[in-house]
Amino acid sequence: MKKSTKVALSIVVSTVLFTGCVGGDSSGDRSYGDEIPDKSSKAEKNSKAKQISFLTPLDIEVPEGEEVVTQLIAESSIDAEPITFSFTNYYYSDNSRFTIDRYNKLRFKDTTDFENPADDYKSSNSSNDNEKQYDNTYKVVLSIKDAQGHTIEKTLHIKVTNVPDVKPTITNTKLTISGTVLANSVVGNVIVNKGDSEITQMTLSGADANLFTIDKDGVIKTATTIPVDKKSISLKVKATSPAGVSDEKDVTIYVNDTDPSVRGVAQLGLERNATVKIFKINNDGTYTKLFTETTSGGGIESAGRFDTHSDELEDKAYYIYQVTDGEDIDANNDGVEDENATKTKGAMRAIVLGEWLKKMDNDVLKITALSEMLYIKSIDDIKNNFFDLKSTLNSQAQTILALDINNDGNINAKDILSFDPLIDKDALKEEWKEKFDKIVDDIHNGKDGYGVNPKLIGSIESKYAYGVTLSSDGTKAYVADLKEGLKIIDITTPKTPKLLGTINLNEAKDVTLSSDGTKAYVVDYASGLKIIDITTPKTPKLLGSINTDYAQSVAISLDGTKAYVADDYSGLKIIDITTPKTPKLLGSIKTYKAQDITISSDGTKAYVADYSRGLKIIDITIPESPTLLDFIDTDDEAQGITLSSDSTKAYVADYDAGLKIIDITTPESSTLLGSIDTDYAQDVTLSSDGTKAYVADCYSGLKIIDITTPESPALLGSINTKYAQDVTLSSDGTKAYVADNDGGLKIIDIGTDSVAPLE
Repeated sequence: MKKSTKVALSIVVSTVLFTGCVGGDSSGDRSYGDEIPDKSSKAEKNSKAKQISFLTPLDIEVPEGEEVVTQLIAESSIDAEPITFSFTNYYYSDNSRFTIDRYNKLRFKDTTDFENPADDYKSSNSSNDNEKQYDNTYKVVLSIKDAQGHTIEKTLHIKVTNVPDVKPTITNTKLTISGTVLANSVVGNVIVNKGDSEITQMTLSGADANLFTIDKDGVIKTATTIPVDKKSISLKVKATSPAGVSDEKDVTIYVNDTDPSVRGVAQLGLERNATVKIFKINNDGTYTKLFTETTSGGGIESAGRFDTHSDELEDKAYYIYQVTDGEDIDANNDGVEDENATKTKGAMRAIVLGEWLKKMDNDVLKITALSEMLYIKSIDDIKNNFFDLKSTLNSQAQTILALDINNDGNINAKDILSFDPLIDKDALKEEWKEKFDKIVDDIHNGKDGYGVNPKLIGSIESKYAYGVTLSSDGTKAYVADLKEGLKIIDITTPKTPKLLGTINLNEAKDVTLSSDGTKAYVVDYASGLKIIDITTPKTPKLLGSINTDYAQSVAISLDGTKAYVADDYSGLKIIDITTPKTPKLLGSIKTYKAQDITISSDGTKAYVADYSRGLKIIDITIPESPTLLDFIDTDDEAQGITLSSDSTKAYVADYDAGLKIIDITTPESSTLLGSIDTDYAQDVTLSSDGTKAYVADCYSGLKIIDITTPESPALLGSINTKYAQDVTLSSDGTKAYVADNDGGLKIIDIGTDSVAPLE
């Protein structure tokens, strides 16, 4: 459930503003009073300054090329927070080469290169401290100041470590020329991965090496006219780095002067002896099978090819190419034949316009995991919007690709059909780079995870939707709105949700329901817990309330007698709600800044997302005296939390550090299992089978993550919304309801599109 905005720590003023993912108005602002001038003696100031504890290590190692150095962390034993960090004016330092971002992360301004150090001054303690050193050790002198003006200084020594050079690699070993080719014509590029260094030498060898030239960028040209009677030419190409490290590969140049048909390649890795079926898409979205082919056998140089029948297709018609039942001889996509081929259990498809196929780059159509993803993302339009299919294909391609692959000046679906997984991964957008290998693995194993393709169904306006929950029958959504209170929405028809009723509150942040669905429990940041009668949705009524300090989130005990409130700076509050009209405080425990809370399945433990102090595990068996069992730090600011159904794992939305998965089998010794970076994780919930996590990721919308292997969670899909704050799922797991701040309530289809073969 939804929680706090972020606290700005970079500037100290007379008030502390909540400036997180709130989109515009900084709602929830709270004044903590003007600073009081410190009239203490020097000795007293020094004594108080010692009460600031700087927790970041002073000696840090960072691999070359890394931008983020470390998270700056300090504590005040006298609760004089927030604490700010700044650079001193100490001349003999490398301060000018660093910056501190708004999350108090120390960063390099420029990319570091171990071979070209940029540090100016010696970082060891010596009388020659002002001597320029250039030894890859940077000295940073920081000033750390608390809210009462007490200051300490700390010196960090940051050592940049070497990342070993990667040898150059020749990746494109198959080129094609057509007919009689004149001298000085470009044949193609062997696309050298240059490693960490520029290539100093490219050489050709072999019986026909004298027919060609090659430059340092790997571009092969003809040195003379190539006779038409040659069908193929074999060369050896060698790339050598300045350090003398080299790679040599056999390159085959195919001479094609007669075949008018575009060649197809089934390139998951490289699919040998696979079945290729070619379907025509009819105007009504149905399919008609036209041809069946089998991909060629053999090794890397010859496998995976098939006849596309391009010369037999209509220019203005759409076709689907489907590849199944093959064996992949290069499953890891390294350009080298595997010792044992991998049987492919899934399908790869490509949607192709006839006229696109006849003008393919290098006369080659490539069926890949990427063309399969474009197919999955376009299924709905094949069925429901066929006459605008070209626009859909092109716009969807632009969500996948960052670069123009076929060099025609546009990023569109034709680039997807030219994509080569050996050489074009850098053309993918970052999120697709991260999940491409997972998609390939799913196709190998016949899994449907990559079929996750979230789509917006409907929405309804709200000023600042922060929290959302559903009625047990799934017909109503209850939205906690920071400006408009509790809103009750009819979601019987997801495409057109309708407002049923509302009750005004001050700053509603989160909502949950009683087990019988007659009461809503709303935490109001300004005035605590509100208990509301919702038996008549059109006219909800306040039953009772109890003030807390800065209520962020709420959970209810299994027996419905207690409410657990995450109360920001005031920690966890446990409230007796047996009599709704007069709720009473039972007990509390101080935490740093409680944002969200969930309760173990046996009701004995509370799990608190405690902002920059990570996850807190609290024993609540005695409500009047809850006690801390354990805590585990997370990398950023824990905003949301949920548990696995067996209460053995906690899933923490850790804002800038993404989703953290924590083993809580033994509450007194919890450990991190795995994590995945998202953009601004605010909240998280799980699918009923525990295989997927749904993250409300603020500016980046809803992220869907595969958590079947906790140690290595993987992104399955995402959909942009405006400012996703909170998320909950329908009981059948097919829809997600996102509290989207001033984007209102978003209803999203999260069902898995069919990845099964067409036939």
